[in-house]
Amino acid sequence: MKVSKLRSGQEVIIRLGKITDAEAFIAFVHRVSGESDHLSFGQQEWTVTPDEQKENIKRCLETHNQLFLMAEVDGRIVGNLTFRRGIRSRTQHVGEFGIGFKEFGTLTRDFMIEDTFYDCLYMGIEID
Repeated sequence: MKVSKLRSGQEVIIRLGKITDAEAFIAFVHRVSGESDHLSFGQQEWTVTPDEQKENIKRCLETHNQLFLMAEVDGRIVGNLTFRRGIRSRTQHVGEFGIGFKEFGTLTRDFMIEDTFYDCLYMGIEID
């Protein structure tokens, strides 16, 4: 867990996602997908159920090559970042990530990306 100050003085908490975050995360995704044209899906097109999301989070927590981060401000989810490292021997040194954030914009995003880079280094992933 990492706590950082936003320009507003509020604290943003970047932490690993928990299985209990599933429903709040789904609500967050539905909120963001209706407000952004920068996602690969539109409003209500993301149809993951709470049980499926719990399994997704559980898999991330149990797998050494995945990461699921949440950003919170005042107890509300305001961002997330997922990272998946390659599973084949030729791609284990690289990975891909997706990020979504609602409020508090670029600073929250930057904190999440910074945390991901540190975690990638810990996982032995090259950063170009």
